[in-house]
Amino acid sequence: MSNVSLISERKAPDALKSGVQPRSIENRMAFLVSPKAPFIEWLNRVDPDLLGGLTLDMLRDEPNVFLVPACTGAADVGGRTWLTRHWRVLLERILTEWQMERGNWPSFGSLDVFCQWFDVKSHPSILDCCVEPIAYERAVND
Repeated sequence: MSNVSLISERKAPDALKSGVQPRSIENRMAFLVSPKAPFIEWLNRVDPDLLGGLTLDMLRDEPNVFLVPACTGAADVGGRTWLTRHWRVLLERILTEWQMERGNWPSFGSLDVFCQWFDVKSHPSILDCCVEPIAYERAVND
């Protein structure tokens, strides 16, 4: 008798029994945006108590994740076209999360400066493991 068994003869893995079936989100990719040292240094200058003991490593462990349109073709490697056009949207959201007054925000003149302050990694494959639809926060102007 062989030690090889068919999958139907074996106990089904828990993931299969749970009914969870990851589905690929075909029209989105993700940008993971993590702060670099200049961002933390700026936060400490603006409000030394704001970080409350958080370190750069701690903040980098939980990057901001932005779902953006999937790449539009071979020329759009890693979503670079979208990022080049919309990096300010990401910056404003990150700065808003720290509840900073806009008057205190640093001046970012280009994507290159943004990339000196933040590490941006793109991930083309997004898998949705939820049955429920995505729930969005209410927009400020709603």
